[in-house]
Amino acid sequence: MATITRTAVQLAEFRMALAKYETLKWPIFPCKPGTKEPRDSGWQDKSYAASDFKDNDNVGIKVSSDWVDLDKCIDKLLTRVR
Repeated sequence: MATITRTAVQLAEFRMALAKYETLKWPIFPCKPGTKEPRDSGWQDKSYAASDFKDNDNVGIKVSSDWVDLDKCIDKLLTRVR
């Protein structure tokens, strides 16, 4: 398992992002640090709040047929396509 060490500023930004996702009612779930793998088994049937996240977790968003999943690396791909 990868280890993530966030600075105080990064941790504050992480917590603010989680709060924003909650406000938007996005279906978030915790992922193992440094991965895209869900932290918990049965995550598909659970609801999570920002308070359920550990400081070193990654964030996943449950998607449905109405959503599109794009990683940050899409910027690199689009740059190459242009």
